[in-house]
Amino acid sequence: MYMSKIGPAQGLSKEGRDFIERVREIVPGLRARANAEEKARNLSKETIKDLRDAGVIHMHVPKQYGGGDLGFWEHYEMSYLVSQGSASAGWVASFLAQCAIWIRKYSPEVQAEVFGDPDYNGCCGTNQAREGSNVTKVDGGWILNGRWGFSSGCMHSTWAVVSVPHELDGRKTRMFCLVPMRDMQIDDMWYTTGLCATASNDILAKDVFVPDERVQDMETYISPEAPGVKADPDNELSRCPIFRIAALGHPAYPLGAAHRALEIFKEDILPRRARYWGGGPLQQSQTIHRIFGACYAKLRAAEMMQREVVEGTIAGIRNGFTLESRADLTLLSAEAVDWAAEAVAEIVRQAGGSIHFAGEELDRINRDMLMLGNHSTGDVNYAEETCGRVLLGLGLEGRIPAFF
Repeated sequence: MYMSKIGPAQGLSKEGRDFIERVREIVPGLRARANAEEKARNLSKETIKDLRDAGVIHMHVPKQYGGGDLGFWEHYEMSYLVSQGSASAGWVASFLAQCAIWIRKYSPEVQAEVFGDPDYNGCCGTNQAREGSNVTKVDGGWILNGRWGFSSGCMHSTWAVVSVPHELDGRKTRMFCLVPMRDMQIDDMWYTTGLCATASNDILAKDVFVPDERVQDMETYISPEAPGVKADPDNELSRCPIFRIAALGHPAYPLGAAHRALEIFKEDILPRRARYWGGGPLQQSQTIHRIFGACYAKLRAAEMMQREVVEGTIAGIRNGFTLESRADLTLLSAEAVDWAAEAVAEIVRQAGGSIHFAGEELDRINRDMLMLGNHSTGDVNYAEETCGRVLLGLGLEGRIPAFF
């Protein structure tokens, strides 16, 4: 299905264009495996190998360690394409790749330990500490205990970054701990009706020692004072605020899935479906023509908004973010998710009951889209309320600034 590219895709470096073409080539295989992976509640070894061979998992790893050192446009395009094969694959691919940016906040020595390992296979990151999770200071490091939810990529990654609430020097903060997955346990509890193959299980730590160099308090971690940023101050990946990464990449999954939903409706459902009781072929219905045009326009508008977010994020990293610019970018991302979900919901309503049989691709996309819309980055009501306040000059009113 035609979807024009707004600007930057053509402006990528040769390395970026070659990367995108490699990703494009693996999409049919991802799509072919998606049903089996949904039943297995996990991505297959073949899919992870495809992602690794295409350069996805190492796309944000520094070149000195054999990585691509690729930027945010490549990440958006990759996530958008992979999600056209499978939203679960797009979600996990993005996390395994983007958490290298989290690791780049640590010192060059820590990065050498992580990225210098030839078996490095990505990192999972989660701020979802369950009640009772804690760290205790000891000589040379910290003892980590707890449980963290929504640990997307944990089944495949070699490292994890987990944050845990802590009181440090009389102030409440969060400590960001970088831990090998071999030191963590996985609780296989991801039984869901959507995004099943993300296997976003809980991970647990029991008396895990984390050396000082792999622990940072939140204020340092998200600032230019992070060791990795100070060591490489001109690198835009290192300087990207981690709380901007979600708004940057998450809408790519529903946008890619919605693109595929419209494609299925146009190429598979319309040519064969007819209305009952002599209503005629669906393809000849003027009502369907209008609905499809409206859904297409909504998806195109959502895509253009999200491309504005990518461009605005890069500009913010280079020139600084104001509170208003962060509100603008956060709001556009949430609206992009919502509009993509609305387009899919309308297409599903017109597609007929047969799409809900087990194994039907459009049914899976519909269930995945419901999950995507319930993620915090798709919470359009909260985004409209909070960002509306900021854009009206009323500030955050006690809301956590890290929301942005």
